[in-house]
Amino acid sequence: MELVTDKIFLRPEKSDLPRKMEISELAERFGIFADLQAAKDISLNFGLGATVPFYSRLRESGYNKTYMRMYDNVKPFLKLQLKYSIR
Repeated sequence: MELVTDKIFLRPEKSDLPRKMEISELAERFGIFADLQAAKDISLNFGLGATVPFYSRLRESGYNKTYMRMYDNVKPFLKLQLKYSIR
């Protein structure tokens, strides 16, 4: 299980919206996660499952007024990550 949070800052071009906005997203990833050590300096991270979104909202930066709540579907994911260190 992984908790995924994103916060994106933007400046909309529409005149009826505030100058600085932010999109906040909160989702959780359920699935199978594994870390494999291939060698002393090389490891592989693996994940397979689904991302379940809890909420996503658009609001003015620095204020609590929410302009829009956005909804998303459950999405499958596959994550492969190779980590290495050079000495």
